[in-house]
Amino acid sequence: MNVSRYLLIGALAIAATLTACGGGGPDGYYNQMTRDSQRAAARDADTAARVKAAIMADVRISGRANITVNVVDGVAELRGDANDPQERLLANDIARRTYGVRQVINNMLSN
Repeated sequence: MNVSRYLLIGALAIAATLTACGGGGPDGYYNQMTRDSQRAAARDADTAARVKAAIMADVRISGRANITVNVVDGVAELRGDANDPQERLLANDIARRTYGVRQVINNMLSN
């Protein structure tokens, strides 16, 4: 009886130890996904900066225009206030033509 109890305890200890062992290579299971996510986030941030710079550089858009640009997976969302409907459409067109933008969601309001 004591021998079977020790065998059971030993088997459970080995099973618990092996459960903590994992493969996944030297970087672990999730590191590659994290790197890909970081690259995508950096790419989106660069794209958002390009869109914002292009909008602000256009002389047809008032410096008073309050425009926020957010990009996720190449989809640019424009938010804020445009001075008129033409300014809103112009910002949309600039964003659409910017490298890295696949789609534009224009949530800007025009006065």
